[in-house]
Amino acid sequence: RLQCCCYDCIDALAFAATQGGPPAPPRPVEVVYFRNDLEVAQGSDKIGFFKLKEGYPTTRMYSSCCWTVLGGDHPCYAEKKVVVYSESGVTLNCDFMELRGRVNDDDLSEEERAAVGAPFPKQPALPFEVGPLQGTTFQALVEQHPVLIPAGLAVRGTPAWLKM
Repeated sequence: RLQCCCYDCIDALAFAATQGGPPAPPRPVEVVYFRNDLEVAQGSDKIGFFKLKEGYPTTRMYSSCCWTVLGGDHPCYAEKKVVVYSESGVTLNCDFMELRGRVNDDDLSEEERAAVGAPFPKQPALPFEVGPLQGTTFQALVEQHPVLIPAGLAVRGTPAWLKM
């Protein structure tokens, strides 16, 4: 469980809000990571996927009936985990660990940095469970659906990690 400060996360939630989804939370966005082992219990006909812009690496899954962002995949997750935005309207039925850190601080302005407070102390990474899949992967679901890339979408800025 982390706070993410990148433009990509907040702009994706803001875009979903313009399509009828829940209001975007303020930055930083709280993110939770889960093993990439998914089960679609119902509503598979209401799953959609989008990327903010061509060249942006994060693909997000949303519910087409209400534009709730359900989760996302980024290449750096190496198909092992998926991100869920705990303030996106998704219902998470799990026990949360304490907030462990903040990522992508480079996308914050000086004023925003002052508002969010001091950085978290460095903590060791936690391993993800490995073993046989019980369900399917995010990538397998993406293969079954077109990925929407909104034309002419204005974003607040280029995420620092895309400038590298």
